[in-house]
Order: sequence, then C-alpha cells, then structure tokens
Amino acid sequence: MWMDLVGTWSGALSLAVILICAVGIPGAVVIALMRQVKGPIELAHEPTVSAVKHTAWHDQRYAHD
Repeated sequence: MWMDLVGTWSGALSLAVILICAVGIPGAVVIALMRQVKGPIELAHEPTVSAVKHTAWHDQRYAHD
C-alpha cells in the first residue's frame, strides 16, 4: 500500500500534504496559544493610553465610559 502511494508523484505529494496538515495546523494553534496572539477584536477591547488631556468638564461628563 505504501509503495503504491509513494510510488507516484501524485501519491507522494498527497502524503506530503496530509503530513503538513496533520502537523502544521495543530502546531500553529499551539504556537498561537503560547504566544497569546490577539486578533482585532481583542485589540479593540484593550484600554488605550490617550495622550490627549481633557478638561475637568469633559472628564466629569464622560466619567461613566
């Protein structure tokens, strides 16, 4: 069976694609979880440090945010 699969170019390429998918996808997930890669939604919810100084009226008016 293995000789039939690997004996042709299409079989060898199919086996390579299967191995890449079997190792690459879980590996990428593990790396993303270890590095805690954040997507655009997580980045949008992070508090940002604003360099803009507001007046006391502005701070009082928008304190509930």
